[in-house]
Amino acid sequence: MSGLEVATHEYIIERVEALPPEEKPKPKPKIPRRRRSLVRATPPPRPTVFYGTLGTAIHRGRLELVYDVLSWMEFGLRKPTHIMYHTNLSWNPLMEILQCLIDLGWVESRGASHTIQYLLTDEGREAIRTLKGPAHRLILALRKKRLTG
Repeated sequence: MSGLEVATHEYIIERVEALPPEEKPKPKPKIPRRRRSLVRATPPPRPTVFYGTLGTAIHRGRLELVYDVLSWMEFGLRKPTHIMYHTNLSWNPLMEILQCLIDLGWVESRGASHTIQYLLTDEGREAIRTLKGPAHRLILALRKKRLTG
């Protein structure tokens, strides 16, 4: 700062301090940042690639793919590209799964073609609740069997 700016700044501080307490400027209140509300605090586990005995990748089955898509949608993802990246799927298989879920009535789509969002319906939430226990145990058993065998 130049000498004039420093002097002006000091002059303003002196003038503000000389004011009576009721006339002193009040500090601006801090506005809290808006946080995105999510359904759950922790995301579902990321899909991993398992390798068999000969070093070849073991692919996920259809049930595992549907379960991954539903669990990420339950977490709060709506845009198809976000779902695609988090479930580690390419575009065409994801669109087939989403269309199947729409036909079942578990998912609904909203918006135009370039701003489309997919939302879980009440039936979809109920389905993911019923699938969580048995389907999760089945998926873990299948993965364990593939790894050993």
